[in-house]
Amino acid sequence: SPESVDRIEDVTQLLFRNRGLKDLSTRRTVDFSRLAGSLEVLSFSNNRITDVRPLAMLASLVEVNLNFNQIVDLSPLFECELLEKLFASHNRIEGIVGLDAGCTRLSELSLFSNSLDNHD
Repeated sequence: SPESVDRIEDVTQLLFRNRGLKDLSTRRTVDFSRLAGSLEVLSFSNNRITDVRPLAMLASLVEVNLNFNQIVDLSPLFECELLEKLFASHNRIEGIVGLDAGCTRLSELSLFSNSLDNHD
């Protein structure tokens, strides 16, 4: 059972799977700035997200699941230096240049069914 949390700043896991989400920066979505120091696990799988720029401020992220969205550019996540697991299969990702330099702790990466060049 999920653990009860009194303040949003104490949330360590956030799961928004299959919610039809398109945009993470609208007023009705999560205020990521309040989660920047605590959020470790994030899942937005099975949505329609195209832009992950709002996630760049989440310095405490360890695991992110973005499978089955419409994301083209993962580079904002390269700012998340603690990231160990990144799942971004079934998107429209075109490249991952810079990932290894930004996410030095990354040990699991899933990018099946994307638009990657053979050069990446």
